[in-house]
Amino acid sequence: MGKNDLANSFRPNAGVVVIDTEQRVLAFRRTGTESWQLPQGGIDPGESPLEAMWRELEEETGIEQSMATLVAEVPEWLGYEIPIEFRQASSKLSRGQVQKWFVVSIDPAQLAAVEERLGELPPEEFDAWKWTTLPELADETIAFRQPIYKRLCSLLSELS
Repeated sequence: MGKNDLANSFRPNAGVVVIDTEQRVLAFRRTGTESWQLPQGGIDPGESPLEAMWRELEEETGIEQSMATLVAEVPEWLGYEIPIEFRQASSKLSRGQVQKWFVVSIDPAQLAAVEERLGELPPEEFDAWKWTTLPELADETIAFRQPIYKRLCSLLSELS
């Protein structure tokens, strides 16, 4: 398999770590599972990773850009391979994903409005939310995402 074949088989994606003033992260449970995760989604053609992050954040959580502040961009792209049984279950999944991660903080004055919007999560995506720590979340996510979340823990501790 050539380099271009490999690059084309991993879907570009943007992810976001939403933090509050206590440095807790906002986690979401995938509908119909016990797996928790951070908001993430594909980067559309012609869209920058940052634009995709803001779009996905609003689509998946209802959190608008005006409610949060960009804190950091993780300097490296992180990737993972999706196990074949998950790829077969969805036509939109490729061999894996390469992700550009961002960190945003919720404006304390907007916290109540954010939490109200979280009560209206898109049911096809998520059925619950909670504030937690990133290391705890890394243990509660699906196995193939755990190395990414653990790497995010390390990278974010360096940014602090």
